[in-house]
Amino acid sequence: MRAKSLGVRAKPFGGRAKSLGVRAKSFGVRAKSFGGRAKSFGGRALKLELSGGQSFVRWSWQGKSAFLDLLELHVDRGSGFALLAMDTTPNYLDTTPAPATPQKWTYKAIFRIGDQRVGQWSDEVSIIIGG
Repeated sequence: MRAKSLGVRAKPFGGRAKSLGVRAKSFGVRAKSFGGRAKSFGGRALKLELSGGQSFVRWSWQGKSAFLDLLELHVDRGSGFALLAMDTTPNYLDTTPAPATPQKWTYKAIFRIGDQRVGQWSDEVSIIIGG
């Protein structure tokens, strides 16, 4: 119980238990206890570009890295969305070989704290790969 009260006391200091030298989840306090800062992506958080014929997915923590553990990234290459990566470092190079004919690949992502998804899925963004 003492740890939870410390987590709540950390809230007035920008909601960052990190200033106490520990992460919020160490207290057993959910991110929404910190003013809902980890609620959603806030719109188009993913950006795509071609890099050497491969898809480069740009993403950031959006100022919430103190509350989040990783990004769960999914891709649809024409047969529905499937897990692509669990990424802990901003930006991701999709190393899947480009197809011989042009195809539309669509990406979406959601933040995670431990094993739990946090907030809403990002907007879906697409890029034409191959050919």
